[in-house]
Amino acid sequence: MPKKNTSIRKKKTPLPAKIAVFLIFGLIAGELIARFMDRSLYESFLKAAGIKSTTRMEKFGEQPPEVFHDLVYLSYIDSLAEHKLTENTFAVPDIIPGRKNILRLILEESGIPGGNIARWGVTRSTDLNELYLSLYNKKRIVLPREGLPLMFDVREGLVKTGYILFGQYEPAELEEEIDFCAIVTSVSKLWPERTKIMFFDKNKVTGKTELRHIFLEHIPQIIYFGSGIPGDNLADTFEKKVRPVKNKRIY
Repeated sequence: MPKKNTSIRKKKTPLPAKIAVFLIFGLIAGELIARFMDRSLYESFLKAAGIKSTTRMEKFGEQPPEVFHDLVYLSYIDSLAEHKLTENTFAVPDIIPGRKNILRLILEESGIPGGNIARWGVTRSTDLNELYLSLYNKKRIVLPREGLPLMFDVREGLVKTGYILFGQYEPAELEEEIDFCAIVTSVSKLWPERTKIMFFDKNKVTGKTELRHIFLEHIPQIIYFGSGIPGDNLADTFEKKVRPVKNKRIY
């Protein structure tokens, strides 16, 4: 009688399957290498295919670490300033006044890490005197020229996009008490009144605090105490990175 063949035949993996496995491992390895180099093959493919929508940062391309976080902040407030709601008002984020000052809230909303925010001297508290002193101790306050108004500092270029305006509403309730803090979202040296600022304002009729984004000419009367400077090098980053992109825009 013929002997039974008891050997087990191994099933051969089809060639298409082998190719698919090889491609998958190749893509994973390529993605890991790209991630190590701060890039992404996957995201590049989505962008090229038109699947991934662009963000405010993508138009700037790859940027060195020393300007990246300044650019994150500046591109965010610039995007708000470019979005007009009415003739004299501009876009505002959906943030609620409460336990933090406006600068802290906007920096967090724009995507700045907490470590950077703290290093820039920005406090969490809603106490604007505390925020002012913290920036002052880090040599981040530009004091106003004696006897000269805020508009003069804007016209002379001492106030830049991204800077923080500090002041006191008139008539003052307490002497030297800072109760006004605004973020400069767009500067106009030729027409200082058209500089755009964003700030929390308390409605005198309803008593409700609201976030306003308006031209500088429309703010209430204040005593100006100077401007604060967050970031690593806002002025230089704006001139070299943001302004060239703004000049290319087609309206």
